[in-house]
Amino acid sequence: MEILAKEREEFFKELFSKYQECKCIDWLKSLYEGTAVGVRAVNQRYLNDKDGLKKDIMYVCDAINNLPVYKGEKKRLPVFSSQIARNPHYFDSNTEAGSMFINALCTLMGLNEVKGSEEISELYYNVGIFRRLFKISFK
Repeated sequence: MEILAKEREEFFKELFSKYQECKCIDWLKSLYEGTAVGVRAVNQRYLNDKDGLKKDIMYVCDAINNLPVYKGEKKRLPVFSSQIARNPHYFDSNTEAGSMFINALCTLMGLNEVKGSEEISELYYNVGIFRRLFKISFK
């Protein structure tokens, strides 16, 4: 058990050093401390797929550090996902990375969790991301 704890500490130490001066550092710290929304899923995945988890954490960190709201912009989720991960579906809510991104935003915004499509859309809207195109009709 001690070896696992030491490995986990090294895992996070590497992430902390990479993102030390970034906006995502508070989320990383909360993951390490076990207080982040969705931390159970992250801990489970750490045991089963460390490499995939690290990749997703790094993309989520990159996403947090580059949220459109910081630049006063609005972007569609597929466009944002493509810019961060070069895959328009990377942060879809039915993927592990998408769930992690939603949970990271909840953690940073002080929310327990979001449920349902409408709450997720509102969460994204608050950081400058749209999930869908809105139809506007001119009469």
